[in-house]
Amino acid sequence: MTATSGMSIGHQGMLLAAESLATAGSELQRDPAKPAEARKEFEKATEGRPYECAISLEVKPRLNQLPPRASTRAGRSGCEEGES
Repeated sequence: MTATSGMSIGHQGMLLAAESLATAGSELQRDPAKPAEARKEFEKATEGRPYECAISLEVKPRLNQLPPRASTRAGRSGCEEGES
């Protein structure tokens, strides 16, 4: 996935994924029976096995990974109290 970032094929893949998610969400909202069907399918696929996260509890997220935002106006970030 990261090999195609910044390329048109990566952008097309992103748009297709967004369209697929939006379509699925729309179908779930328009047909009240769909969520129940999905739940039944999930229960059948998992056969009563509880979900187990593949990431161990010892793994903690790294915080502050992004560089600080550049100032927008005369050294101000735009996040001062009272601004939106």
